[in-house]
Amino acid sequence: MFSGDGLFWLPATAAFWLSPGAGRPETRMFVFNVFIGLIFDLFVVGCIKAAVRRKRPTYNRGHLVVVSMDKWSFPSGHSTRALMIVTFIWLYLPMWQDLLKRHWNPYLAVRYEENIFLSEYVLPCIENWIVAIANTVLIIWALATVASRVVLGRHYFLDVIGGVVIGILETLVAHYILYVPQKVSELQHAWVISRFSLYEEAVWRFFHGQWFTTHFQFR
Repeated sequence: MFSGDGLFWLPATAAFWLSPGAGRPETRMFVFNVFIGLIFDLFVVGCIKAAVRRKRPTYNRGHLVVVSMDKWSFPSGHSTRALMIVTFIWLYLPMWQDLLKRHWNPYLAVRYEENIFLSEYVLPCIENWIVAIANTVLIIWALATVASRVVLGRHYFLDVIGGVVIGILETLVAHYILYVPQKVSELQHAWVISRFSLYEEAVWRFFHGQWFTTHFQFR
């Protein structure tokens, strides 16, 4: 499954963190820490694969057209990333609940204050419903990603089991040792955005400003 591919998660997390108007400081901090965890995952999985050097399964070879970043099987990188994403989200569960209480729930309360059924019976339970639904979706996605590696013939069963364990351990290391606090994340975000603004202004002046119009004549 491509949803567990590092070629998707690395650009996606970087793009979200770099976007000036995306998310809130808390969500940017979360995404920044996930990005660091993904970089850490690439290093760890690459080192383990180079050390173990277990070749991929020979069955199902050529049955599907896939792009493989390497020829080694243990551990499954898709499995480590899937469990890393899920474990990160679970570790930040208090933050998600706080955002629901401070931002989304008040918005819904104001929007549906005239609807007695929603305001008195549905909204008080909506936080638990969202958490339960999100947990179910995450578990299904992680299991589907892990199982697909065996079904598609890309890994052996022990490869994905090892990937699950390694992914959880990597997340704990990234969260408790490589953790970047919100203040640092916001300072880095502001600095990067300011650099991009300078480059954007320089490009605009080059193509649309006085320098470009005085050096080239259009007929």
